[in-house]
Amino acid sequence: IHLRFKRIYPRMLLGCFSGGLVIAILGLATSGVTTNAFVFTSLLTIPVFKPMGVYAIAVLVAFAVAFLAIYFTDYRTPEEKEEILARIAAENADVSVPAGAAAPASAPAAAAEAAPAEAEAADDESDNTTSAAGVTMAVAAPVSGTVVPQKDIKDPAFAAGALGTGVGVTPTGNAVFSPVEGKIISVAKTGHAYGIKTDDGVEILVHIGIDTVKMEGEGFTPAVQKKNRVTVGQKLADVNFQAIADAGYDSTVIVTVVNSKSLENVTENASGTVQAGEPVLSVTM
Repeated sequence: IHLRFKRIYPRMLLGCFSGGLVIAILGLATSGVTTNAFVFTSLLTIPVFKPMGVYAIAVLVAFAVAFLAIYFTDYRTPEEKEEILARIAAENADVSVPAGAAAPASAPAAAAEAAPAEAEAADDESDNTTSAAGVTMAVAAPVSGTVVPQKDIKDPAFAAGALGTGVGVTPTGNAVFSPVEGKIISVAKTGHAYGIKTDDGVEILVHIGIDTVKMEGEGFTPAVQKKNRVTVGQKLADVNFQAIADAGYDSTVIVTVVNSKSLENVTENASGTVQAGEPVLSVTM
């Protein structure tokens, strides 16, 4: 456990320190806690320590402090959390991330924020979307640039379709626009990802760059907020793509239909260069 989740160890030490402090204070009247047995700390070995009550309290404090520290600050790094979320998304989509390829951080983070659109919609009584069976709609390019087919996106989760059918665009401008008309259901705190739900129930994720969650918002200026209505071509964010490149990250802007599995068909229909607003995906409901 400690080798896998290294954030646990310092929090455990905080618990150990707290337990030792309790023994130091409560044990003043009895010259500390003693034992004649060679045992490790556990609930089963409490009876061999004297005074037993002081030792039991110290163990309880050590456990409680360590537990609360881990519970409230988490035991995983952001990358570990996002890798787990990517695998969950892959399982839910019934698509496996390629063997041996750990999903990079940015895509899972966005999936965690944007994929569960149904849950967010359920919390909003005014968001009553219906899907029109057999209707086809277009998803536009969120930026001008060169189209990157899904299989060539340099992120295993997106490339494998774990986050839905999508396409990437290598940008040439400094702004990202909405690819559909609908309601903003999520905006990443770092400004690098946006979830949009159309009135027909199609859930779109616009993800700016790969692993850009690690930039912690630097270079991203959101132009919309959660629950805003947007139209095709409306600005979602201003982005300093040069800052992304300077930080060593891929600047590909990815647009994906998160709920592809629940729709009749989602296909890529663009190649070469595109202008923002031109169709890149076709969705049949």
